[in-house]
Amino acid sequence: MRRLIAAFVFSAVGLGGCERATEAPAAPESAALDVCLDDGAAPADRRTRCDEVLAQPALESAQRAAALSVRGELKRRAGDPTGALADFNAALALDEALSEAKLGRAAVLLDSGQLDAAEPLINGVIEQGDAPARANYLLGLLRARQGNPDAARTAFDASVAADNRNAEVFAARGTLRQAHGDEAGAMQDFDAALRLDGPNREALGGRCWSRVRQSGDLATALRDAEAALEVSVRDKTAQLCRGLIQLRREDWTEARAAYDAVLLNEPTNAAALYGRGLARRELGERDEAADDIRSAFRLDSGIDREFERLGVDD
Repeated sequence: MRRLIAAFVFSAVGLGGCERATEAPAAPESAALDVCLDDGAAPADRRTRCDEVLAQPALESAQRAAALSVRGELKRRAGDPTGALADFNAALALDEALSEAKLGRAAVLLDSGQLDAAEPLINGVIEQGDAPARANYLLGLLRARQGNPDAARTAFDASVAADNRNAEVFAARGTLRQAHGDEAGAMQDFDAALRLDGPNREALGGRCWSRVRQSGDLATALRDAEAALEVSVRDKTAQLCRGLIQLRREDWTEARAAYDAVLLNEPTNAAALYGRGLARRELGERDEAADDIRSAFRLDSGIDREFERLGVDD
């Protein structure tokens, strides 16, 4: 994006003379576009500046497409997929080859589970040779959700090779490694993600589980879970890890609260039902505990063995 702004703002240098262009203050609209397209600027500032830029009726189509693409990604990350998709589609109507807008649209489709619709957009950008880090990151997410962990790992590795400064990629690769038993590799990736982005909740939640399984350091693991929940109280991975830790610490009220938070959004989560059942039983809620545990077994007949492996006995 910064390359685009350089082309837009400084293209007049050859027309007006280098000395005058260097000394002249930037026009307000150019300054707004600069912030809008700056990956290092605060998201709220970028959104405000993008809105200002897009309100300009005389804005060149290439600039408008770039600003729409940025605003679309900001909306997506803020939890507005409908608004994001509208911006990405508007950007592509102006520039059908704009890789950032294609990948943004693909990300919205991935978030909503529309894997078949996302795949050609991602592959098209990779074939163009554009944005290899982000394109391969999204391809990794796609392959993981399609149940192809080897292809997902290859794509994440390619993303890191193209740009090793993206915390999201390390977090996603860590999650993949953890799911397939590579706790040491997962911990390395989670640590790398958190060095780049301290409040990355996927890495914090994943590292909580790695600490529980590897070292049994419950106090440090709980700090990771709580840090993830400060970013989003709805984070399922962190809440489940928090619940498990509180069961092991015999803090039944806090364990129940963690599992309640998961079940509020996912009523059929077997681990949350079983964990809440154990906590309820200790709190004297015998009938409710029995209902939760029966429901958990109907969903996963081996859920008790998983809790035993994690240090929680029935």
